[in-house]
Amino acid sequence: MNSWKAIKKRVKNEISKKLLAKNGPYCVYCERVLIGTGNQIDHFAHKALHSQFTFNPVNLFYSCSFCNSSARKGQKNTINNPVQFRYDLCQFKIVHPYFDNPDTEILYQDADKVFFDLPSCSNLGRDTIAFFKWDDIHMTMFRARTLKIERLNPLSPIEEQQLILSIISYK
Repeated sequence: MNSWKAIKKRVKNEISKKLLAKNGPYCVYCERVLIGTGNQIDHFAHKALHSQFTFNPVNLFYSCSFCNSSARKGQKNTINNPVQFRYDLCQFKIVHPYFDNPDTEILYQDADKVFFDLPSCSNLGRDTIAFFKWDDIHMTMFRARTLKIERLNPLSPIEEQQLILSIISYK
């Protein structure tokens, strides 16, 4: 199998279930709940640029459509030095949700994770913020708006399960 498009929907749904079980109903990049964000399975190392990693389990995540949009991550290259067929040896341009700890790379001025503390972020953290353009007004407002929604409408365990069930139906 060498093409994501060739994968049957039922297989993508199973992948979806595993990703949600592993990461929960949150964007692995901005860490916001995926409700109303047009969630999608994302290939960290883009499948067109690095097809050898298309089916690598640690290359697949759920992200919101805001972070994965063409204006943000889209099809940009996330690898500085690709190592043919050795994903674990690649040097990544941005924080990798499985290999790096975002909480030690990207720091905030506030506990709500709305405003960045750029001087305290690592170089990789600052590169990630710039890569996604997270410090622009649109993303800052998105973080604040989703935080408000999360606080005013916290998910119950039943609602979390319903959200997961709705997300796992890959389109």
